[in-house]
Amino acid sequence: MLRVYASKNAGQAKSYFSKELTRGDYYFGEQEIVGQWGGKAAEQLGLSGSVTQEAFNQLIDNQDPATGEQLTPRQKENRRPGYDLTFSAPKAFSLIYEYSQDERLLDAFRSAVRHTMEDIEENIHTRVRKNGLNEDRQTGNLIYAEFVHFSARPVESWAPDPQLHAHIYVPNVTYFHEEERWKAIQMAPVKTDAPYFEALFHSRLSKSLSDMGLNIAKDGKFWTIDGIEKETLRKFSNRTEEIEQYAKDNNIVSDKAKDQLGARLRGDKVGGLYREQLREQWWDRLDEKERNTLEELSRFSPSIRSEQQELSTAARSVTFAVNHSLERQSVIPLTRLKEAALREGFGATSDTLIETAFADRDDIIVRHHMGREVATTKAVLQEESDIITFTAKGYGTQDKLNPDYTVGSITDHNTGKSFELAQEQQHAIHTTLNSRDRVQAIEGKAGVGKTTALAALIKGIEAGGNHAVILAPTSEAVKTLKHDGQAYLSTPMQNSYTNARYFVDGNLWEQSRGSTLVVDEAGLLSVNDMHNLFALANSFDNRVILVGDTSQHNSVMRGDAFRILQQEAGLEPLSLNTIRRQQNEEYRAAIKAVASGNIAKGFDLLDKQGAVIEETNDEIRYQTLAQKYTNVLTAGETALTVAPTHAEGQRVTHAIREQLRGAGRLYGDDKPVTKYTNLQWTEAEKTRAYNFEPGQLIRFQQNAKGIGESIRRGQQFIVSHTDKESVWVTDQQGAEHQLNLNQPKRFNVYEQQDMSVSIGESIRITEGGKSKDGKQLNNGSIHRIKNIEKNGDIVLGNGQILDSAKGAIDYGYVTTSYSSQGKTVDHVFIAQSTDYGGAASSEQFYVSASRGKQSVEIFTDNKAELRDQIQHSHQRLSATELTKNSTASFKDRMRNVSTLINALQVYATRTMDHLKGTTEDWLRPFRKTNTTSDFGPTRELQQMDRGIER
Repeated sequence: MLRVYASKNAGQAKSYFSKELTRGDYYFGEQEIVGQWGGKAAEQLGLSGSVTQEAFNQLIDNQDPATGEQLTPRQKENRRPGYDLTFSAPKAFSLIYEYSQDERLLDAFRSAVRHTMEDIEENIHTRVRKNGLNEDRQTGNLIYAEFVHFSARPVESWAPDPQLHAHIYVPNVTYFHEEERWKAIQMAPVKTDAPYFEALFHSRLSKSLSDMGLNIAKDGKFWTIDGIEKETLRKFSNRTEEIEQYAKDNNIVSDKAKDQLGARLRGDKVGGLYREQLREQWWDRLDEKERNTLEELSRFSPSIRSEQQELSTAARSVTFAVNHSLERQSVIPLTRLKEAALREGFGATSDTLIETAFADRDDIIVRHHMGREVATTKAVLQEESDIITFTAKGYGTQDKLNPDYTVGSITDHNTGKSFELAQEQQHAIHTTLNSRDRVQAIEGKAGVGKTTALAALIKGIEAGGNHAVILAPTSEAVKTLKHDGQAYLSTPMQNSYTNARYFVDGNLWEQSRGSTLVVDEAGLLSVNDMHNLFALANSFDNRVILVGDTSQHNSVMRGDAFRILQQEAGLEPLSLNTIRRQQNEEYRAAIKAVASGNIAKGFDLLDKQGAVIEETNDEIRYQTLAQKYTNVLTAGETALTVAPTHAEGQRVTHAIREQLRGAGRLYGDDKPVTKYTNLQWTEAEKTRAYNFEPGQLIRFQQNAKGIGESIRRGQQFIVSHTDKESVWVTDQQGAEHQLNLNQPKRFNVYEQQDMSVSIGESIRITEGGKSKDGKQLNNGSIHRIKNIEKNGDIVLGNGQILDSAKGAIDYGYVTTSYSSQGKTVDHVFIAQSTDYGGAASSEQFYVSASRGKQSVEIFTDNKAELRDQIQHSHQRLSATELTKNSTASFKDRMRNVSTLINALQVYATRTMDHLKGTTEDWLRPFRKTNTTSDFGPTRELQQMDRGIER
């Protein structure tokens, strides 16, 4: 691993040198660990060889060790003195090094560290403020002191475990040649790219070992030495297990908090132990078979592989990285792409050949964006171009859906009351029914009555002799659409389906030929989903109406398609802006500000209303939230608790369950059940056997080819064992099969977790399907537990029975903001600690805060910091935006010529439409398009065409 820690002050840094860096984690008698100077800036100051306390202290005090003169011009009292970068070898490496005592292994470790420090040094920056500037500039030099340690911290009575690691202490000083002076380091770029530098280090170390003759095996994101069993490694991982156990006992789940535990749980250093004494204790932990394994592995000898073989491996690693990294992002930092390739190639190829493989790819597009190199591919760009072209070429090409339709009064069949739609709702419906565009859009802010307008629009389409098919992101959303359609207009909207079902159900394609596809929550569609949708519309003569909000959450998968169409294809949405959900005027005003993009104003209005509660003590904060949540339920009103991360959600859930039990809403003893949590692997990850572990659940989402018989949707298996290339699973009858890793779209991988539930518990269905008694279960639906059978089956309040073997459940008290989108309740509670700031965004806050009808309350540890965090958008850059807004190559300039020609064709088509007498429809501002080709025969379209032929 590579971790970067900043020293708080000079005193701490000096103490760290004398008590930690030079002592290591055990003594070799009286011998201290001697550090070594490194870095270009060290040479400039004449620092070389061994690190002394005196020279180290002077650098910490911002002084030149040779002259005593101040180095950087700023000498604040709270100046940050430096940074500790920690490189750690895998446990298997530490074990084989100590057992073999082969110093070539230590040399390989130190070489990997130093070469990686050279790369880090090249990325060192400083802040420039001269002449009105405020930007980072590269300096490419630093000073560092290297200390190599050989063990981990001791745990209670245990002697320290073997753990080879290096502390690289970097004083906060670099030389900026443009200004000819020493300045403080901007370490943020290094911290941001720490995973990449970590992968570089491990790539070099694993390749060195492979060249020496040790076989390297992948181990998740890291690697190990083939032949050393995990059980052996666990005998030397007491420090890690101590931290994990403490975290579990104290409900600590965030990686950041676990890192901090390392410092809090430090054991005392063990004095008086020589290295040979430690080794004797270590090897006493091993049985004879384990000793024989280490003995055999210690007799390694160099192995030779051809460069062509390694280059081929590098090329495959890059392909994996592209498929994995661009599944959920259209544009990513180049270092993230390279990191994925390096990890895939551990031990089998070098970082140099990885670079060569990247250079050999002509489909990867690299541009500078906001000070970083970022990447996309021509395939991603083409996919975006296809949906832009389809939208642009469809303007003015269709007949009107129902030009003479008048929206009448609406009766809510639940209450019997009649009411008129608001003017903006009527305008949106009328304009949509009179449009001649193939792709149309309605953008409605949260709580504007979008579903009501949608029901009225569907009735207008049907009244005009057309047919409408409604698509939604989840089965729970489909259920809501059907319910609301029935309630408002006696329009059951039975032709409502999830996007996922529609994209794979060939029968539905034919049934909906010539229909209008109305897509709810269109902002959640990825570019790939939109591409599939348009491919089907193209093949089956469908019109498309997209209904959504680009200010809310976007798709988990690659691309913000709805926004791209508006920005790049000129798709002009009809707007619904009058918020109706919030019944309190002050609450509504705050949400209106947030919805309009003024996040800070909305937050301040809520704070003024007393809706933002600041409490630094986590336990008290969560208990207060839980008490209020319980009070609302007791009063018979509805409530929703939102936490941006699953980690914080678990802590809030724990507090709510305690309050509910105290209020008598949970009764009886907790009973253990099993839940299976989707690991959310990318398709690329699901093709790699090394990612799988025994005990994991494999559940098929689509029918698939198996061994012997075909696999049906919903069928599941348990991973029994793996080897380098294969994964073996057992079915419910105990028969073993080899899992086909070449069909990753068709299955998901789940981790088994323990869960305790009681009678009265609220649980959420985490995956749609059928109950044990054959009834429909909607993903995201909340149910109360009526009974828990002896075999673990759960009886719900509505009588449905959940199969214990499925485990598609979780507690139903807290949801993420993403899962809360589309929900409405009386009161919403938001648990948002600034410790999880990476999940905070303007989209997250808008969705979370707008769920309530009567109130919202936000519980945080720091109002000011949260206010800052939620003003950052998680909107993602598209490949089209990247290539349009960056310095263009000749090929890109030619693409722009093609774009212009295509745009002129669109304008000509619309002008002809105008001349034919469709002035009213045509007279909108000309839309600028940015397209490169017609809707091409992409992989998805080819697959659909083959399905149609069948």
